[in-house]
Amino acid sequence: MVSALFPGLGQIYNHRYWKLPIVVGGYVGLFYATTWNSRMLSDYQRAYLDIMDSDPGTNSYMDFFFVVVSRGRYRQGMVNPCIEAEERLL
Repeated sequence: MVSALFPGLGQIYNHRYWKLPIVVGGYVGLFYATTWNSRMLSDYQRAYLDIMDSDPGTNSYMDFFFVVVSRGRYRQGMVNPCIEAEERLL
């Protein structure tokens, strides 16, 4: 019953101590992956909203590109045609 609340305690109770780091490492990895994916999702959502609005001052999407891409060149080269194509569909 206690190991249901604290995963890995059953391994200690059975004197299988070597399995404990595997169980704890799995939960730590799961927690890290969940928080990382949540952070990436919020970054991509913010960047998408910045691309789709008409304010040229919002440009958080540039955080996803290398430094060699200039802001003006990117906006003229890729974002404007995408926005224009989407507006034609609407």
